[in-house]
Amino acid sequence: MDNKTILGFPYYRQVKDKDFLLREREKLTDGQNIADLISNILITLYGTEDHRVALEGFSYGSKGNSFIDIVQYNTFLRNEIVNSWGVENISIYQPSHVKKLAGKGNANKHYMVKAFQDDVFNDSDLRKTKLWKWTQGKDFTEKIPKPIDDLVDAYFILNANKKKESEQ
Repeated sequence: MDNKTILGFPYYRQVKDKDFLLREREKLTDGQNIADLISNILITLYGTEDHRVALEGFSYGSKGNSFIDIVQYNTFLRNEIVNSWGVENISIYQPSHVKKLAGKGNANKHYMVKAFQDDVFNDSDLRKTKLWKWTQGKDFTEKIPKPIDDLVDAYFILNANKKKESEQ
């Protein structure tokens, strides 16, 4: 796959029922389907040999039903990862640990994006990416468009994993 290829994997959520019981069942099916899709994409692109997967853990300060849904969906994904690559190949990092890599353990999304823009790791590979180049000169103090904050989080999670592996 060359670096100009754009991959898209459409997914149509089926969580629509107004009835609580039926909607919760739909969420279970939806969570499993999304986890299967992500796992199958990773296996198709990278196989199952000699890979590590890193995720950010849960922010236990979060509240509400949406947080519970995120935990549920994430649990399905973790299960698929463990089944495909083994428990020894998954790393879960505390949100505060990931944020500390950006410079502050309680960093908000704006701080994280600014640290990314400032290339706090002096990462020559990062500076070659279209994403990093696109963020340069942009002001994200008011609004961060999706999925920029998620991609920035993923970058810092990747670096948490690199740091852990270099210390072993």
